[in-house]
Amino acid sequence: HTWLRDRQLGLNALTREHRREIVEALYAEGAFRGKSSANYVAHLLGMGRATVYKHLKQMKDGSN
Repeated sequence: HTWLRDRQLGLNALTREHRREIVEALYAEGAFRGKSSANYVAHLLGMGRATVYKHLKQMKDGSN
């Protein structure tokens, strides 16, 4: 919510790039340590779980 508020955006106005940035921010905060967290984030952002995993892998590999 903080990320959205800081950028004055709503969930319905997010682009693919915004969603990727949110996944990166959540990862930096440790949000993916919990069980089923990727599934939960994917559901909230309206994206597939595989896409969340793809973004996480790209971050870990150092590519965007």
